[in-house]
Amino acid sequence: MGLFDWLLRPKQSRSRRARIMGSGQYDQDIVGEANYQDALNRTCGGKTEDGHEHECSAQLFEEPTNKYDSNAVKVTINGRTVGYLSRADAVDYKRALASAGLAGRAVDVDAIVVGGWDRGNRGSGHYGVKLDMEMPPEFD
Repeated sequence: MGLFDWLLRPKQSRSRRARIMGSGQYDQDIVGEANYQDALNRTCGGKTEDGHEHECSAQLFEEPTNKYDSNAVKVTINGRTVGYLSRADAVDYKRALASAGLAGRAVDVDAIVVGGWDRGNRGSGHYGVKLDMEMPPEFD
């Protein structure tokens, strides 16, 4: 779709972001969270003794210029990178995205950030992220 076609679309359909329809199971793991613990800590407001189960919205972005994987799909929360879909899941996701006519668009998905406990000298836990999506995803 060209710029002219996009401009002629009604404003609400131009600005509406695609969304993944989830089952409420939060079964989809992401990878690389260990590299983004600071971003996850800010998202959750810091570690607590009991940890977190922070429900939020994540965004998925294709990242074709990623130097490690041209099929990379970045996961962000509140504009902060928190990880990536696994290599295999990224390929399936991009195939479904293209089939739905959504290639190149950011997509919203429900997410939950878990972990982030700190019990002092008894140790602390890392954060992880789970997405509410199946493979291949269905888009709203």
